[in-house]
Amino acid sequence: MNIRKYVRLSELSLMEMEYVKPENIELQKFYNPKDFQGVWDAPRIIDTLCTLGIYSNPYAKPFISYSVYKIIRQRLESVFKSYGKSIRSGYMGAYSIMSKSQSKENLEEIKNLLNSLSPSCEQYSILEMIGTDIDRADGYEVGPLEKATLFIALLNLYREYLHMGDTFAGVIECSKKRYGILKYVQDISLAHNEIVKSQLQRLLVLLLGDDYKIPVTEIELIENYDYPIISNDQLWQLEKDC
Repeated sequence: MNIRKYVRLSELSLMEMEYVKPENIELQKFYNPKDFQGVWDAPRIIDTLCTLGIYSNPYAKPFISYSVYKIIRQRLESVFKSYGKSIRSGYMGAYSIMSKSQSKENLEEIKNLLNSLSPSCEQYSILEMIGTDIDRADGYEVGPLEKATLFIALLNLYREYLHMGDTFAGVIECSKKRYGILKYVQDISLAHNEIVKSQLQRLLVLLLGDDYKIPVTEIELIENYDYPIISNDQLWQLEKDC
């Protein structure tokens, strides 16, 4: 398909937007800054990894259509590029997006959060489990494989909690009693969902580390890091039409 040059993005059809390349300078000149006022911080990065199913169980599927997946992945690649990193597969790929060292304060908070989620963690040192060296004067040095294993395991758990509310989706109740039973079980599953989700997200943010303390704006990403010029409204319209 031949993309029209020197045209505002809002005038492109959704099909044409599929072919917009970030390096197309003619198209980049005409984006509307009002449509790109968002920022990318560590929590948004974590949630987007879950949405795309990156580092998830190999049988897990993204929560979105493939067309939207491609665009959101381009966004995330742009974000990591701004931090001098890139998306790679496997445990070492996960480790590559994380800060290479952790402050003592961060690891102490990680330990406390893990203990609060599972008291059994108090039976051993989580710092030893993830291969830390507590003798370093400038903080802890964390073993790559152990840290990546913990990150991916927590990311998969967090992903499940994000969509726990969908457990009973599509169930057709045929009586008040059956509905009452399903509602009761669902209430149990969701009782502490928000608290656990918040704790898991915080853990994952801490594991990403200090490299992501300063958020990056969408405008900066567009100008410098090949961020796709498709607004959220256009993106969700594409998802709706798929």
